[in-house]
Amino acid sequence: MLFWLFIGCTSTHNDKSVQESINIELIPINYNYENLYLKINSSLSDSTNKDFWSWDYLSSSNGMPDSTGIDYFKNLNQPVFWFNDESTLPGLFAKTEGNRIIEFSATTIFNLPDCSQKSIDAVLDALTNYELLNIPEVRKTVLEKRYFQIRNQKTIETIQFECTDELSYDRIIYKIELR
Repeated sequence: MLFWLFIGCTSTHNDKSVQESINIELIPINYNYENLYLKINSSLSDSTNKDFWSWDYLSSSNGMPDSTGIDYFKNLNQPVFWFNDESTLPGLFAKTEGNRIIEFSATTIFNLPDCSQKSIDAVLDALTNYELLNIPEVRKTVLEKRYFQIRNQKTIETIQFECTDELSYDRIIYKIELR
């Protein structure tokens, strides 16, 4: 009898875990490279993702990758970004909780000749992987305010454009995270 009770409890727990994992919605990321097939809430160890990421030990507070708690991963193997006769390497970053992607960000650096609207418009034309920039209202807001944010019930999605007239690199940062 005790054996049956144990099996029954285990079966109910497993069924509940399976049901919870089925109910998790996969949310698309509005950043596109040909080899990027991930979504918010997808598992970092999916067959399409497992070789894509490396542990970001500089951001992690753990001594080794943690598949049960919060951890950070990066990918620096993307195609280079060419602008103004310079190439830079975009950085992709993921924050996970229990091996599930809960935050994604992409950063691209570049060197603008100045912070004029003409220069910013030219680099936005070249940043084709930032899919939100294809929406005219988003692009206009980024040009005017250098920042755009969409909040809905499930996620917060932002684009931040940083332009300096100094000798440092300019950058654009796309980020999507669960609320």
